[in-house]
Amino acid sequence: MFKLIFLFVLFFLSGAAGLLYQVMWMKELSLLFGSSTQSAAVTTAAFFFGLGLGAYKVSYLAEAYAKKSVNRDQFYLGFYAGLEIAIAGSALLYFLIYPAFNSVYASMFDVLQTYSWLLIAVKLLLAMVLLSIPAFFMGGTLPVMAELVVSAQSLFARRVASIYFINTLGACVGAVAGGFWLPRVFGFNTTYIIAIVTSISLALLTLGYRYYFRRHDSASGFSNSETSDNRREEVTSRGHGNVPNIVLLLAAWSGFATLALQVLWTRLFAQVLQNSTYTYSAILSVFLFALTIGAFIARRLAKIKKSEKILAVIMLMSALVVALTPSWYMTMTNDMSYVGGKVELTGYVLEVLVLIATVIGPAVIVTGVCLPYLYKLVEESVGDRYAQVVGRINSTNTFAAIVGSLIAGFVMFHWLGTWHAIYSIALCYLFASILLMSKHSLSKRGWCGLGVIAIFIISLNPSKLLIVPIDPIGKKERLLEVWEGSAGTVAVVERDGNLRTKLNNWYALGGSGASQLEAMQTHLPVNLHGQANAVFYLGLGTGITAGTILDYSTKKVVVAELIDEVITASERYFTDFNNNLFNDPRVKVVNEDGRHYLKASQENFDLIIADLFIPWRAGVSSLYALEHYEVAKQRLADGGYYIQWLPMYQISEAEFSVIARTMLHAFPMVTAWRGDFFSDKPVIALIGHESVGALKDQTFFRQAALQAIQTYREKGQIPLLSHYIGQIHEALPFLADVVVNTDDNAIIEYQAPASHRAQKNGQINWLTGPPLLALMRQIQSTEDTYLKGLTEKEVRAVFAGYFLHAAQMAKEIGDEQSQKGAEAQFNQLLFQ
Repeated sequence: MFKLIFLFVLFFLSGAAGLLYQVMWMKELSLLFGSSTQSAAVTTAAFFFGLGLGAYKVSYLAEAYAKKSVNRDQFYLGFYAGLEIAIAGSALLYFLIYPAFNSVYASMFDVLQTYSWLLIAVKLLLAMVLLSIPAFFMGGTLPVMAELVVSAQSLFARRVASIYFINTLGACVGAVAGGFWLPRVFGFNTTYIIAIVTSISLALLTLGYRYYFRRHDSASGFSNSETSDNRREEVTSRGHGNVPNIVLLLAAWSGFATLALQVLWTRLFAQVLQNSTYTYSAILSVFLFALTIGAFIARRLAKIKKSEKILAVIMLMSALVVALTPSWYMTMTNDMSYVGGKVELTGYVLEVLVLIATVIGPAVIVTGVCLPYLYKLVEESVGDRYAQVVGRINSTNTFAAIVGSLIAGFVMFHWLGTWHAIYSIALCYLFASILLMSKHSLSKRGWCGLGVIAIFIISLNPSKLLIVPIDPIGKKERLLEVWEGSAGTVAVVERDGNLRTKLNNWYALGGSGASQLEAMQTHLPVNLHGQANAVFYLGLGTGITAGTILDYSTKKVVVAELIDEVITASERYFTDFNNNLFNDPRVKVVNEDGRHYLKASQENFDLIIADLFIPWRAGVSSLYALEHYEVAKQRLADGGYYIQWLPMYQISEAEFSVIARTMLHAFPMVTAWRGDFFSDKPVIALIGHESVGALKDQTFFRQAALQAIQTYREKGQIPLLSHYIGQIHEALPFLADVVVNTDDNAIIEYQAPASHRAQKNGQINWLTGPPLLALMRQIQSTEDTYLKGLTEKEVRAVFAGYFLHAAQMAKEIGDEQSQKGAEAQFNQLLFQ
């Protein structure tokens, strides 16, 4: 008994370390390859390929060498320890191999970027080298552990299901630790080291156990009923490790369906959750925990005599619960309404966990029974080749899982849509159940019951379910077109006569109604620079911001957009608003991660303009990271600017301070500018300057600003100088003790979602209204070398902008006295 407990604890910790590795690898490779769906797909494929190959090859290698060993248990303990050491060693090599790939990848990208299929192949090859080696050794741990825990052929199914359950439970704990806690507290690199130390510790514990009981085998359990001789006492001539084709086929289907459903269900929840790093971690944690429960049920079922009828019932139940998830999801989310209300982060995460567990928990549990129960079907034919049987079944399952994730991500969304993709998988489960049932004689009552359930499942066709929710009466919305792609669900909606774009049920990409404000995101930096010949846009949205540059004499424009469907929507519906962006020969629109493009490309730009990114959304933190800003600075031409537009209505002072501090570490000078003068939804630009300078050198900008001052009374045009807030210094009070946001210490990734929930709960306020005015006063109260050389009239125009903003805010809250006072100050500074 002690031996089993020890091995179970060992394998539990191994599962936890395995998920930590996976989380860290996915993070690092997204930074190397970009956060596109293609990059994520090749990374996942490389990891699962290593797991599957390891499960297959290691099992055969282990058994081949075990035949030469006097004591098989002693051999397998040493072999398992060797696998854990190999995992740790290959994981350590990652620190050497990754920087090498990082240094040469840019050259590869520069040559191959025009050949997308070849670039994907190179990414896959690099991912295979980086991930498949440690994943190979990980995949071999389950077959080897099966040899250690199975003491008799009659216990094969129960014991293997038990270690599968234990390992998956450990993976669940690893997902929670890696998603919610360890990287936030220690950073990603230290979390990776923790996983490596765990693997090494497991190897040492295993070797210590092996050494101790080799010397004390009389008390070790190796000489009693679980010795190498007695553990095979039940093996007969009934089998020699053969795995029937039907079992391999079902193992493949289980892997395909499980990963495909995970991809599809994740998309569903992206429509109703805030989609921060916490919500994605919650989905993964619930999924793994439900699989754990499924494995536990399979272990209990394994005590019953082998029966394909039981598996047929499992398939039938899987078909039913999977088919019900779309309707149940719509009911639980009130037809795709956002979840969370005004609760703080902990309450929100709990609410998300409950929602996910309620909607897909039953389906994952039932479908999760299939794979571990398959071990029961081969128990009588397993012979004494436990590792080989487990290796064949698990490798088949894993290889099929790769196909499932790829088919779901790149085929099902486009061809079927989310609802019909889930429904088609349910129908396949139903078909598999009927085939299994047909091999056995069922009573008329049994066939009638099966027929009733089949008719009920078929009647659940989700064709009438919403894809994108709209409010045609209250908000006067009309859905024009929707695309379900591998990276998200994109829709173009007409609202109050204006066109707007939705991404995953969220208005985050702008619209025609805000065209002047979106255009300002180009007007301000272009006029500031004076002569921008090459401009890079990090994010497309509607294309209005990028299209504005075509009014200038710019020679080259590159626009990077992560989501292909956003490009399609912009080209199809916003041509009249974005200056016919897609037909201008100066413009190149690329479907690529903007950060990745800047890092991999060797091009230089006068302006790099980053769109309005919501800091609390998953993956956005890397766009505010020091490493990204440093790369962007290298891509700036002499005198160039990096423009970081910030939605102040979605960040607190804490996030603003971190972003400002981070930019100060990357650029020699940072200045702050207003994009507008709104009270409730202000937009601010932090501009990183390639070199230190003063505004007096920008003669073109000064002339435009002075002309605007002269014509303000006639046309209501706000002077360009009035958009200036001030120069950012590290000595500013709001930057005191602020930590820099890096890829390793991703503060924004964990802090911004907490701020978002705290704002919803009324604990903090976004940086708008009076708090924003107070911040502006802080900035303007410090020495500003950027303003040296301006005339008195120009300096007065700068300070006039503050009072214009204050007047707008006073007007918004109905404070007429403060509004009149601020307007008087504005006019006095500007015209007297």
